Amino acid sequence: MRIAIVSPLVVGLGMSPETYSSQQINLAARWAEAGHQVDIITLRGQGLQAAALRPGVTVHPRPGLLLGRQGLPLMFGVGDAVRGGGYDFVLASEHYQPATAAACMASRAVLIYQGQHWAGSSLKNRLLLRSAEETFGRVSRARCLGVVAKTSAAAQFVQARGFRPVQVIPCGYDETRFLPPSGQEREAGRRSLALAPDEHALVYAGKLLPVRDVASALRALAILRQRGRNVRLVVAGQGPEQNALQRDALELGVGDRVSFLGVLPWRRLRQVFWAGDAFLFPSRYEIFGLVLLEAMACGLPVVSTPVGGAADLIRDGSNGFLVPIGDPAAMAAAVERVLANPAVAAGLRETASNLAAEHTWTIVAWKMADYAASRLAAPRSARGSAA
Repeated sequence: MRIAIVSPLVVGLGMSPETYSSQQINLAARWAEAGHQVDIITLRGQGLQAAALRPGVTVHPRPGLLLGRQGLPLMFGVGDAVRGGGYDFVLASEHYQPATAAACMASRAVLIYQGQHWAGSSLKNRLLLRSAEETFGRVSRARCLGVVAKTSAAAQFVQARGFRPVQVIPCGYDETRFLPPSGQEREAGRRSLALAPDEHALVYAGKLLPVRDVASALRALAILRQRGRNVRLVVAGQGPEQNALQRDALELGVGDRVSFLGVLPWRRLRQVFWAGDAFLFPSRYEIFGLVLLEAMACGLPVVSTPVGGAADLIRDGSNGFLVPIGDPAAMAAAVERVLANPAVAAGLRETASNLAAEHTWTIVAWKMADYAASRLAAPRSARGSAA
């Protein structure tokens, strides 16, 4: 098949150009490995040489710009590129984007890849996206082949706006990078963090933003320390909240128990995951949260708020724990359950890595291509997405 991916922005989804987990680039690589020809139609100037694109994947950079502080992308020439490509199907990002509407006008074989659901996003962001939705979303709704939603929340969001049909296919992770450690690899990871034999490492990885609420992880750490637990919080990533978080750690009396490692190359990030005893994800809002799958793939039990992919993937007490947003005491209690019983921790590690293995990018790409084929085979009268 010839496949086009229309996505104005495909990089910047991880901690650095070397470590990002671009969904579009991973899908393109897996489809190319299966023998398909894939074109990525995207905004120019994103440094895509860092993506190490595979044979069979071609980038078609387009001129454009970002509108407003929230960065609604405009990309020019999308319709002509799609119309002239002879594509079997087109995957376009988010129902409200102008590029998606242009692709839908140019082809009746467009699947929309939906992640946004706005719950928990800022007021400014919601106002901007609603305006774009009124202008461009109705075009996409009337003409798209269907929607692939990354989460149940995203599916409910577009269904409430009249899109049909909608299929939930969670995001994937790069199985060539993230995998469970051997005993020696785990010990090497612990040595790299200078952990004492009886010391436990709690890990957070991601940007340091207010919406990620890393402050709750610091408070959970302080509670665990008050209870006599020999724990350390390892923070991988950077962002505007770092100075405030460092001050919070000092005020909570855990300044010497927090390691801010900054941005890490993926091999080092994997080593940190291998050394960890639990992955803390206290976010207040997520579109998906790819790092959850990466941590779980490395056998790391997750303690997360029920946002993004965590709400769908984590089975409380089976492969991790879900805790209320903004509740450090609940987070600390969940960590206690991991640390208190080695047998429980071992079971959580196994079930976490087993679940992640069901969501590699190879599997996700196969599911998405299969769904596209089923939609293309449907009678034309059944293809419309308007309710």
